[in-house]
Amino acid sequence: MVARRPRVLVVDDDAAMVSTIADGLEDRGYDVARTSRPEEAEALVRDLSVEVVITDLRMPALDGIALLELS
Repeated sequence: MVARRPRVLVVDDDAAMVSTIADGLEDRGYDVARTSRPEEAEALVRDLSVEVVITDLRMPALDGIALLELS
């Protein structure tokens, strides 16, 4: 039996950074949700079963610490 890898949420207001991190994780077999819109991240945390969050700490509208407090 193959263990399921954790679902990871990648959030950064820099879309290129999100792609770089998320693509690398997907290449390693992780299930990745991604967004470069911090306001969308709140809904993803609520609606998805996310075990790991990788986030920028300083973003407009929502900082990374506030996002982690939601998860």
